[in-house]
Amino acid sequence: MEIKRRNICIIAVVLSLCLSVLIVTASFAVKAGKEADKDCYLGLYENNVALYLEGRVYEVYPDIIVDNLPKQDIDQLKKGIAFSTAEEAQNAIEDYDG
Repeated sequence: MEIKRRNICIIAVVLSLCLSVLIVTASFAVKAGKEADKDCYLGLYENNVALYLEGRVYEVYPDIIVDNLPKQDIDQLKKGIAFSTAEEAQNAIEDYDG
């Protein structure tokens, strides 16, 4: 009986460790994904749309006044709209610029 109890404890410990490793690995993957998404994005700067590269303002588009945009667009810009490249983001500006 003592051997069964010990084996059950060992199995429980091993499963707990495996679960912990999976959780830590998943959290790193999610964090890495969020950081990658934020390397290039359109967001807000003062009352204008801006292109951010690596967390810094790269270009501001003063002709696009945020107050004139639909609420849905403003909400997306507040969160940041991620792009793979700066060129893709600049092409998307045409949607806001008319």
